[in-house]
Amino acid sequence: MKIRIALLIVIGIGIIGASVFSVFYYNRGREGQYDELILRYSTLEGEPGLEPVDPAVVKAIIHVRTNFSPFVTGANGERGLMFIPKDGVEKFMGFHGNGDYVIVNAENEKEFGFVCPNRSFPNHKDVQKLYPRAVTCPVCDRRTVEAIFDWEANIKIGTWYLAYATAYLKENIEGIDDEKLLDYSIEAYSYGLETFERVTGGLKDFSQVEQLRPDMERIKAEAERFRPRLEKRARKLGLSSSR
Repeated sequence: MKIRIALLIVIGIGIIGASVFSVFYYNRGREGQYDELILRYSTLEGEPGLEPVDPAVVKAIIHVRTNFSPFVTGANGERGLMFIPKDGVEKFMGFHGNGDYVIVNAENEKEFGFVCPNRSFPNHKDVQKLYPRAVTCPVCDRRTVEAIFDWEANIKIGTWYLAYATAYLKENIEGIDDEKLLDYSIEAYSYGLETFERVTGGLKDFSQVEQLRPDMERIKAEAERFRPRLEKRARKLGLSSSR
C-alpha cells in the first residue's frame, strides 16, 4: 500500500512538473518565435515615404491584442496575429495591388490567398509563401487557411499599416510631439485610421481618444519590457531594433 501511494505521489509530481514545464516552454517559444519577422518588417525597407516603426511596440500590440495567437478574429473584422483592422488590410491592398496578398473583402477571402497551417515545420521550408487558389498544402496535404492568418504576411501588413497611420497623423496633426504621435498611432492602428479620424472630428478634437483604447498604456508598458530582448536578438541577427 505504501509503495502504491508513493508511486502515485511520484507520478502526480511528474505530471505537474511536466505540465508546468510544457506551459513555460510553450509560452516562451510562442513569445519569441516572431521576433525575427518583427525586426525585419519593422524597418519598412522598400516602402517609400514610411519611416521604420518601433519593433517593441509591434510585439506589444501582438501580445496585448492576440497573445501571440495567429488565428484570432475580431467582431469588427480584425484578423490574425497583429489583429489588423479591416481598413488596414484594404489600405495595404490599395498601395500594393493584389499580388500574393489578395484578402480584401468577405466576398473573395475564401477564394484567394491560402497558406498551410503547418508552415513552421522544417519540411515546409519552401511552403512559407502564399499559394493563391490552393485548397490543400502541396507538402502535407493539409487543408489550408486564409493568407491573412499567415503570420509573416500578417506582420508585414500590420507593420506597414502602423507606419502608414503614423505617417498620416504626423502629416495631418500640426505640432504633434513624439509621445502623442505614438499614443495616437496605437489608437489609430487598433481602431482603424478611418474610425480614429471620424471619432476625432477629422483629427481636430482628441477629447475622446483616451476612452477609445484603454489598453494603450499597457501596450506601451509591454513595449518597454520587450525592448531589451529584441535589442539582444537584433544584435545576433544583425538587424536594427530601433525606430
